[in-house]
Amino acid sequence: KKLLLAAALALLFAAGGWVLVRTAFRPPEEDGRNVADVPPAVSAPTIALDVEPPVQETAALQAVPRVTTISGTVFLEAAPTPAANAHVAVILDGARRHEAVTMTGENGAFAFPPLKPGKYRLWAWREDWTTRSPFDDDHEVELREGETATEKQLSLVPGVIVAGQVVEEGTRRAIPEAVVHLEALQFANTDGEGRFRLEGVPEGLIPISARAVGYARRRLEIDAAHGEAPSLMIALDPGGTIEGVVKDSSGAPVPGAGVAANPQSGSLGGAARADAEGRFSIDGIALTATGIELSASLDGGWTAWASIPTFAAGETRIVQDLQLEKGFAFRGRVIDRAGRPLAGASIHVS
Repeated sequence: KKLLLAAALALLFAAGGWVLVRTAFRPPEEDGRNVADVPPAVSAPTIALDVEPPVQETAALQAVPRVTTISGTVFLEAAPTPAANAHVAVILDGARRHEAVTMTGENGAFAFPPLKPGKYRLWAWREDWTTRSPFDDDHEVELREGETATEKQLSLVPGVIVAGQVVEEGTRRAIPEAVVHLEALQFANTDGEGRFRLEGVPEGLIPISARAVGYARRRLEIDAAHGEAPSLMIALDPGGTIEGVVKDSSGAPVPGAGVAANPQSGSLGGAARADAEGRFSIDGIALTATGIELSASLDGGWTAWASIPTFAAGETRIVQDLQLEKGFAFRGRVIDRAGRPLAGASIHVS
């Protein structure tokens, strides 16, 4: 009897459990609704599919632009003393101006903003301190696209500050916006009264040049030592411009050709480089210049010559085209009495 009673109770509990399970898991059709009427169950796979895949680290690194620039440190007299608040400039090869100028921090470190690719020369100064051996090859930097030149070091040594005024010859009228420079390294513009201040000039024999629109270039040399304060009055004569187009044997323009004008009368000449259309313009030639030899060359193997007697009376502009022919090249180096490279010298071949 006990066995029969236990079996009956077990059968009763099993039947009740089946009813509960069937009610809880009843299909939607049996409830009088469509499957679309039933909210979908929230599950981990569904959430994971809605999340965008993470960005790969390598792709993020590739997206960072590469900067073309130069950085380094400036010291005083080759010592471990950093030169704080010094100016550092870069000069593009063949240019007559500073491409960019930056300042050093308290630790003497500097870094330029992005630069265009090319060959640069570094130049630094602070008041009357100047770059040691400014024409050393160590101060030249060849930059390629996306390349960064780091750990460049410059040493400052005692120099001088040259100040003065640029005026018009004869009238002594001040010439504003004139450019006074030391070779192709240091530059200063005159103010409204024609005054200038050229900092960071090496001591010893100092070649100073001045130029202004409508005036002839002038070059002079002074001798000064650290602690001195030389002052100059630079008088400029009226000047003119020689311009034209460099062409090849077929008459097509030749971009990139170098052009030079050298008067035989002793006044300063000038140089320029032909643009994309072969055009050139050389200003700052004295109106009194005579026997002006105009020459052009390309890659040291093509050359052209022309002789210009002088500027016509009342004229400040000469137009002269040049046609290149096959030639040859002399190469060398010009230095001053102190053994320093001398920029802007005229070389004549007879």
